[in-house]
Amino acid sequence: MGQCGGCAVIDGGLATELERNGADLNDHLWSAKCLISSPHLIRKLFSIFCLLLLNAQDIP
Repeated sequence: MGQCGGCAVIDGGLATELERNGADLNDHLWSAKCLISSPHLIRKLFSIFCLLLLNAQDIP
């Protein structure tokens, strides 16, 4: 973080991880669809991303 002026733009790759975990993203509103049909996956991935960030890890 120090090298980028104290802040960083991150991309956790939500779509990639949702697909990897079995979510169907075949919809132009895939993120809304997943919030309704797969909220457990959204919670799971959000928790993983938060843990990685808190531990200053690279998000795969």
